[in-house]
Amino acid sequence: MRGVYCAHCKILILMKWIHLIYSIIILFMSSDTFAQPKFVKDSVLVIMYNEKNSLPHNPGYHITNQRKLIIDGNTSYYFISNPQFQNVDSFKMRASIIKYIDSNYILFNQPMMPKYDRYTYFSDSLHNMKKQLTGRKELINGRFGYEAKTFFRGRNFTAWYDPTIPFQNGPLKFGGLPGLIIKFYDKEHIWFFELASIMKEKRQFNIDNIHYAGDYQTYLTIFPEWDRKTRERDNANQSIDPNCPTCGSKNKHYSIEMN
Repeated sequence: MRGVYCAHCKILILMKWIHLIYSIIILFMSSDTFAQPKFVKDSVLVIMYNEKNSLPHNPGYHITNQRKLIIDGNTSYYFISNPQFQNVDSFKMRASIIKYIDSNYILFNQPMMPKYDRYTYFSDSLHNMKKQLTGRKELINGRFGYEAKTFFRGRNFTAWYDPTIPFQNGPLKFGGLPGLIIKFYDKEHIWFFELASIMKEKRQFNIDNIHYAGDYQTYLTIFPEWDRKTRERDNANQSIDPNCPTCGSKNKHYSIEMN
């Protein structure tokens, strides 16, 4: 009887081990099969901004654009949105600014400058600006934005960020706040951006064909001469835009990069 009992115990122990191993196998299989998709791998965040630019000497004249910010994990791409390009992959390299959050630097291009096409980029440090959080709150298109102020390369800027959108990003080179920038402008309202929409898309793309032109100090040695030639051309033409006949010789190329 004792031998039969021991044999029965061994069978029970063996069955328990088999059940445990089977459970572990099922657990690993289910985790692979039913795992929730990861944001970084399976989708990107597409943020649309409405942009309205004006000229200080002609405040009634406005230029409107739509800008797109794509956040793909720790990298983001900022560029002009064009309805004719339905697939982001086909025009991703038209991005004017690429931010590398982990590496704390950005790449930006200036395709209007001679000898520098849309694939040629300069580097700059990321969010290299001091920010003051004022604590003010404002309702902006149904979202509560909190005010922050900064002084960047000769200009005063105001940003409103939404802490419920946990991305320290925004238009142009700006970001680094405790939430996504939903409204942004400079003191003279030469630049004005406002959040239009946020959507999540399943998209993944690689970056290639980047030609490196130099760092920000290199850019500073090139820009003034190009700016001078641009103003000479505009003065000769009397207007940078036929819809702005009153601009005349007052035209100036306003760059976010320069004072």
